[in-house]
Amino acid sequence: MIGAILHRLLNPLVLRVPAKNLGQMSLYSVTDIPYWIIFRAEWIKFTRKLSAFQKNLGTREWSSLGMVYPRLGVLAYGYYLFSWADYCGQTDRVISHPDDTLFAEVFLSYICQIDMLIDKRDSLYLWEGDHINEVKLTKNIAATAGELCGRVDALPIPRERKHLLIKRITGYRRNALNAMRRHASSGSQSFEEILEDKKDTACSLLPEWSRLLSTACNVPDEMAIAIQEIFLNFSFLVQIIDDIADAPADHRNRVQNIFIALVQQNEMEWVRLQEIIAGGMEYIGWRWIRVNLPVSYQGIKQLYNEYAARLMAGPYKPSIARKMFSTIDSYRQLMELNQ
Repeated sequence: MIGAILHRLLNPLVLRVPAKNLGQMSLYSVTDIPYWIIFRAEWIKFTRKLSAFQKNLGTREWSSLGMVYPRLGVLAYGYYLFSWADYCGQTDRVISHPDDTLFAEVFLSYICQIDMLIDKRDSLYLWEGDHINEVKLTKNIAATAGELCGRVDALPIPRERKHLLIKRITGYRRNALNAMRRHASSGSQSFEEILEDKKDTACSLLPEWSRLLSTACNVPDEMAIAIQEIFLNFSFLVQIIDDIADAPADHRNRVQNIFIALVQQNEMEWVRLQEIIAGGMEYIGWRWIRVNLPVSYQGIKQLYNEYAARLMAGPYKPSIARKMFSTIDSYRQLMELNQ
């Protein structure tokens, strides 16, 4: 409860953008207090790794996720990076040679910048034929793309692996943009169709990021595939949490949302949700759903539990998968108390 109260008080600072990159940001901030309380020993371990990572960085500036996300989003990226490293046995390498991992963050930043550009505009206006109109992309996005290619080229790995990385990056970009285009052109979609779209778009980003890091670090294929699957299921858990919280805004902006699609399967609860949103409600939490939309609550809870079970069912290092679930579920509970 204390963490939730502090989170409400500090929320304007927590959401400030742009944020500093992982190399420049301070290890401790007053905005982190709710997370110190919730995560405790794990937060201490994380900041120790981050401190060592910062000390070994040779680069001060790059197109980081701080361009599009607040401090918490950048710290979350650090957590993803260290979780990937722990799983793949690459922790020492990531901490001792952090510059070699920056291309992967720049990749995420590049895709997220494109996604945010599309969200801010009429999506159909951006498309010409089967491809996005490059002229309408911003200078920042073009600069990030150039930096991404340069960082891949500078990696101390064989040239054939560099070529494979570029091939995978361009292939992912093409497939993701085609999926975005399909969504922009589509009308009403079923719950199952939206889950498939999320798998091809928002929830595919961290798995692909993981795949790129595994390629650069020459992680064995079986382990690389396993960690991709973990990040896919982890991404769905994050997406469900976000879609519940963002349901009012997504409904007003006609943005694809897993929770809204699920509620639409029950006519009475769908009418109730629309009434609440029309009345000005800005945030929806799990407790509110349990009381006001009980059928939808059971459905979304079941979906959440299914992805949690898949996350923890991987063949390698189940303790790391369990820790990742514990982290995201603790965050969910903090957001719930914050309501």
